[in-house]
Amino acid sequence: MDPEDGQVYAPGAWVVLQALAYDQDEEDLPDENLTWVSDRDGALGQGWEVETTSLTPGWHTLTLTGTDDNGLSASDSVSIYIGYRAWLPLLHK
Repeated sequence: MDPEDGQVYAPGAWVVLQALAYDQDEEDLPDENLTWVSDRDGALGQGWEVETTSLTPGWHTLTLTGTDDNGLSASDSVSIYIGYRAWLPLLHK
């Protein structure tokens, strides 16, 4: 699954979601059986690859769910951050 857990993206940057899903009975699952969802923004698209630039700032748990023709499903998730890395200096009095 791509992106990797903990990856950081600037707001408005391209985020490419990629994964492979395999079913023992059906081989590779078709695009319409793969669904990407963000816990913040909802549905992101279907298929082994989805591209977006519209994720809202903050932490997202992105989940891919694959469903076979029998209605059985499995999911995998990754957390990413949309925003800027900022390091603030410590001030001592």
